[in-house]
Amino acid sequence: MARHEIITLQFGSFANFAGAHYWNIQDDLLGYAEKEATAAVAAQINSDCLFRSGEDSHGNPTYTPRAILFDLCGSLGGINTAGEHAPEAEAVPVTTWQGPVDVTRSARIPVSAFAEQLLSEPEHELERPPAQEPVATTSNDEEDDRADALELAARSLDSTSGVGYWTDYLKTFLHPRSLYQLPGVWQGQGRFGAFGEGKGLLGVSETRDDVMDRIRYWAEECDTFQGFQCLVDDHSGFGQFAADVVSELREDYPTAPALMFPVCAAHAAPSHAGTEAKRLWKLNEALSLGVMSPLATLYAPISPPSGAWGLPHLLWHQDRAFHTSALCGAALDSITLPYRLHSPCPTSPLGMATGAASMHDLACLLNGAAHCSLAAVSAALPCPGLPDERHLAEARDLRTRHRADSPSLRSSSLWTRSSTACWSPGMQAPPGHALAESVVLRGARRGGAPLQSHQASDLLDQSLMLEGWRCVQARCVVPQAMPVPLPFPGIFQSTVLRYGDLVEPEQHSHRQNGALVNGAVHSNGTSHAPAEVDCTPVLTRLAASPACRQPAQQHLRSFEGLARQMLHRWSYDRDEQADITEQLHQLATGQQQEDDWSD
Repeated sequence: MARHEIITLQFGSFANFAGAHYWNIQDDLLGYAEKEATAAVAAQINSDCLFRSGEDSHGNPTYTPRAILFDLCGSLGGINTAGEHAPEAEAVPVTTWQGPVDVTRSARIPVSAFAEQLLSEPEHELERPPAQEPVATTSNDEEDDRADALELAARSLDSTSGVGYWTDYLKTFLHPRSLYQLPGVWQGQGRFGAFGEGKGLLGVSETRDDVMDRIRYWAEECDTFQGFQCLVDDHSGFGQFAADVVSELREDYPTAPALMFPVCAAHAAPSHAGTEAKRLWKLNEALSLGVMSPLATLYAPISPPSGAWGLPHLLWHQDRAFHTSALCGAALDSITLPYRLHSPCPTSPLGMATGAASMHDLACLLNGAAHCSLAAVSAALPCPGLPDERHLAEARDLRTRHRADSPSLRSSSLWTRSSTACWSPGMQAPPGHALAESVVLRGARRGGAPLQSHQASDLLDQSLMLEGWRCVQARCVVPQAMPVPLPFPGIFQSTVLRYGDLVEPEQHSHRQNGALVNGAVHSNGTSHAPAEVDCTPVLTRLAASPACRQPAQQHLRSFEGLARQMLHRWSYDRDEQADITEQLHQLATGQQQEDDWSD
C-alpha cells in the first residue's frame, strides 16, 4: 500500500508538549498493530504516513517519526539531540590560548524517572495489554517488576513537579535530524514569549539553510507526499518563526498542503494576569491570525475549553502543561484520522474504517465552502455511547412536531450537538451555521460493547440528520478507539470505565462541598483518584462557518491601538504592519484570496 507520507513540524515548547502526547498515542497504536487480538482493527490506521523506516549507526532497524521539532536551546531536559541520555560535558581543548581559563558549568538536568526506566527497557514489548478487550498475558517475575516500575514512574509524572520538559514523558525515539534548537536563543532567558520575538530568526542564512535542508531530507524520501501538518505555539516567538518557515515551504512545495494547528493551554489570558499581559495575549492572537492563517492551507486552533462544562468527565489542571497538552494531542490525533487511514482499507472483526480523505481533499472541503482557511475544532472526549434506534425514533418524532432548533431538540437526544464543545477560542458557531465540516467518530460503543463500523456509521448519519441543518459534510468512522498511553495524565473521572464507557455520575458529597479550580474538582485539598482508562471513544468536528471569522473581526477593531509600539520594537516596518491589518480585514470580511494548491 502507498504510504502517503506526511511531514510533521512542531514549533515551540507547548507544541512539543502536545506533540509528545500525539506521538505517544501513535506509539501505542503501533503496539496494538503487533498484537494478534487487536492487529486487524489497529492496522486500518496507516502509521507509515507518519513514520519512516531506517537504521541507526549500528545497523539496527529504526521506525521514527517523520518530524522536525523546533525548540529553544536547553529545552530538552536530560536528553540530548540524539534522543539519548545527555552525556557529561567535556572540556574543549583550546590550543591558541595560553592564559588562564574559567569554566562556568550548570548542573546537569536529571532524566525523569519515566525516561530513565524507558531507556533501560529491553527490546521486547513491556506495554500494558492492548486496550480493546482484556487479554491474558504470561510473564516472568522480572518482566512484571520492570512493567510495574515503568507504570510507577509514569504515575510520578502526574505530580505537581513531575514534568519539567516534554522529553520527560515522550516514549517515541526520534531521529537525530528531528531535533532542532534555535541557535542563540535559550530557555529561561525571559525573551521569546511573544509572537513577534521570532521575527528575523529565519533570516539568518545559516539558520534558513539548515532548517530547509532538514525538511528537504524528509521530503526527498517520500514517494507519495501528502503535505505538512504543523503544531505551533503561537503565543511565543515560534509563531512568527513558524510563519517564516511555512512561507519558505510555499515557495519550495507550492502544491503541498500546509495544515496549521496553533495549540494553546487556555482560551484567554489568566484572570489574574495584569493589563499588559492581557494586551500581549490579544496581540499574539491577532498576529497569529493575520500572519499565519494566510499562509496556511487550513488553520484550526486547538485549546481545551475552560471549566468543567466542556469536559464533564475529566478532572484536569489548566495550569499544568502536561494536562492541557495531553488534551490538545488527543484532539489532534482524532481530527487528522481521515488522512491517516489506509485506502483501500483492510477489513477487521469490527468492519472497515470509512471516510478516508487526503490532506488536500480535507482542506478543499472546508475552504471551498467558507472561502478562507479558518476552521473550528469541536470534540467530545470521551464520546458518550451512541443512542439506540428507539431514542433516534423518538427524536425524529419530536422533529416532526417541533422546529429543529426548538428547546425540545436541543436536549440530549441530539448527542452529536450536546456532547461536543468548541476547542477553538472565539470560533463557536450557533447550531446549524456550519458551511462544511469533517466529522470523525472513533471507537464507537453502546451498552458496554464496541459497535460494528456500519452500525456506528448508520447511527451517526441518523443523528446528524436530526440536527436539521444541511451542509457539505464528510464523516469518518473508525473502529479503533483512541489509546490512552501509559504516561497520559490521570484526568479521567470515576464515571469513565476502562474502555471509555460512561456511567451515570454518583451523587458524591464532595461534589457539593468541593470547588472547581483550574478545571479540577478538589475536596478538602485533594483531588479524586483518577480512573484507569485504557482507551476511549472520541467524536470530533472540524467545521468551517461564518463564526470562524469572529476573532478576526474582534482583533481588527483593536489591532492598531495594541500593535503599533510593540510591532515597531519587533522590527515590523510600516508596510508589514499594513499587510497584517489588510489580512485581518480580508479574514473579517470574507475576502481572503484562494491559493494555488487548490487548483
